[in-house]
Amino acid sequence: MQRVRRLLVGLAAGAILLARAAVPAAAVADAGEAAEAPSPAAVELGQAFGALDQRSAAFLAQQFARRAVQAGIDRRWQEAVVLVTARNSAGGARTGTGFNIRPSGLVITNRHVVEGARSVEIRFRDGTVYPAAEVRVDDAADLALVRLNGADLPVVPLGEPHLPPAGSGVTVVGNPLGYPRLAVRGTVLGYAGQGPEPVMEIDAPIHSGHSGSPVFNEEGNVVGVVFGASAGDGGGRTGYAVPSTALHRFLAVEAP
Repeated sequence: MQRVRRLLVGLAAGAILLARAAVPAAAVADAGEAAEAPSPAAVELGQAFGALDQRSAAFLAQQFARRAVQAGIDRRWQEAVVLVTARNSAGGARTGTGFNIRPSGLVITNRHVVEGARSVEIRFRDGTVYPAAEVRVDDAADLALVRLNGADLPVVPLGEPHLPPAGSGVTVVGNPLGYPRLAVRGTVLGYAGQGPEPVMEIDAPIHSGHSGSPVFNEEGNVVGVVFGASAGDGGGRTGYAVPSTALHRFLAVEAP
C-alpha cells in the first residue's frame, strides 16, 4: 500500500516546499475580494492590482486569445474553487488553489502547497475563511487534502476516475497571478510516464497560483489536479496535472 503521511496542523514544522506553481501570499492577498475574471473589463481588473507588469499583461492577452471562459463551468463549481494559504513557523506564507468536494469541507490541493505548514487557511468565493482542522498529504503524488469544520459548503463533482484521451477539451479553474477563479480552456496533449497514474500533459495557460486547480472535462467532472508547468520553445506553456485516478486512490485511503 502506498504510504500516506499525515500532518496535524499546528504541529508540523519546517519550511514549505518550494514549487513551480505557487506564489508569495502578497501577490494574491486580496484575490478573494477582487472583481470576477474574466470579463469585458478584465484590463480594469488588472489595474485594480496596480500597474500591470509585462508578465501580467501578457497573461491577460493570452486569456483573451484563448477565449477564457466562465459560462461553460457551472457557477456552483466555481464557488467551490478556493484560495489556499499555508503559513510556516518562520512567518512566511505560500498560496495556491484548491477545490472542495464535500459539504462539510474536504479540500483537494497540492502537497507542495501545504507540506511543512504551521497553519493552513481556506478562503471561499464569498470571503469566508476556514482554518484547516487537519491536513494529509500523499507521498505517491503531489496531492493533499484539507479537512474543514464546515457545513453546506459548495462542492465540485468528481465523477468516475478515468484518463481522458489526447485531444479532449478541458477547463482549468484557478487563481493564477492573483486573478480569482479564472477559467481557461485547454486540450489534453497526452500522458508522460508509465503505469496506471501517468502525468497528464495539458496545452493551457498555466501560471503561478494554478497549483491545486481542478481540471474539468466536457461533462464537468474533475479529471485532474494541476501541479506545474513548463515553457515551450515557441512561447507556449505545457501544464502538468495529477490524473483523477491518483486522486481517487488517495481518497480511498484517506477519506473513504
